[in-house]
Formats: sequence, C-alpha cells, structure tokens
Amino acid sequence: TKTNTLYVYNPIDNYYIATEGTFITTDYADYMSFVNLNFRCSNNSPMNIKYSDYITFDRCNISYTSGNDGFVVNRCLNFTIKNSEIAYTSGYGIYFRGADTNDRADAGYDYMTLASQNLLIENNLFHDVSLTDIHSDVAAVKLLDHVIGVKVAHNEFYNCSRHAISFGLDNYDVLIEYNYIHESMVNSA
Repeated sequence: TKTNTLYVYNPIDNYYIATEGTFITTDYADYMSFVNLNFRCSNNSPMNIKYSDYITFDRCNISYTSGNDGFVVNRCLNFTIKNSEIAYTSGYGIYFRGADTNDRADAGYDYMTLASQNLLIENNLFHDVSLTDIHSDVAAVKLLDHVIGVKVAHNEFYNCSRHAISFGLDNYDVLIEYNYIHESMVNSA
C-alpha cells in the first residue's frame, strides 16, 4: 500500500486471459508493467491504453482478436512493447496515435516543441495481422498522426495482409532499424 503497487504472482506456467470485450483499458494510469501474460480471444480491440505513461508489455502474447483497431495506444508517453508476439488479428497489430496541441497539457507535454513520446517497439514477432480487414490501410504497426519519437527495431513481420509498418501525418523522430520484414502485402488490391 505504501507504493500503490499491485503484484500478481502466477503459480502456473501458462495463464490465458480471454474475454468478449477489451482486456485492458486505461485512462491516465501510469507506471504499469505487464510481463509474461497471454491475452487471447477477444471480440473487441484487445488493449486500449490512453493518456497513460511509463507502460511496459514484456514477453506477452496478444492473439486471436477481432477488433478493427487492434492494440490501441492513444496519446501515451514512454510506452514499451518488447519480446512479445502479436498475431491473428482482424485489424491492426498495434495502432499508435500521437499527442497533439489539445492533449497532454496536464502532463506538461507540448506537441509544438516536438518533444519525444519515447515509444519503443523492440524484439517482437508480428504475424498474421489484418486477417479480415484486408482492403484498408491496416498494418502490423500503424503510426497515426502526430507520433513523435518512436523506435521500431529488431522485430520480425510476416504474413501481413497489408503493411508491416504504416505512417500518418506529422511523424517525427522515427527510427526503424534491423527489422526482418517478409511476406507483407499478401492481400494487396
């Protein structure tokens, strides 16, 4: 209670979370880590992380989701997903929306200074994404408008119906390096 930290210890090796809705929804929740969890079988977008800072997903499996937006990271700072697998999604794998002039004033974030959001996507496996939404601009990793400061490195992308990585308006300070991308645009129109 002194640190306001919730620890969940799992006594078994394989722990699966399934739901008809969204697995995790945050709104202004900071300093959370999700480690070694399997999120499977969602009839909605699996995650909706909004206005939340210092969020980490490490060694997680996010798969068999039918939400069109995929894993949504909405206007977050210092977000990391690493060593994870995102697979068998209807729409996007991960969908990042950046902060803009109307956002994050409460956190001291100023979009006009082009301050980095510090987004890290590293050592992940993305495959079989956008299985049903094949005729739109879907991607395994979608950087929508105003994403500033993102590193996409050492990931593998394959069997993507459309794009492996896609960009929006006003993306700055984006580093994409050492990714293995193959079998993308397999259902391109």
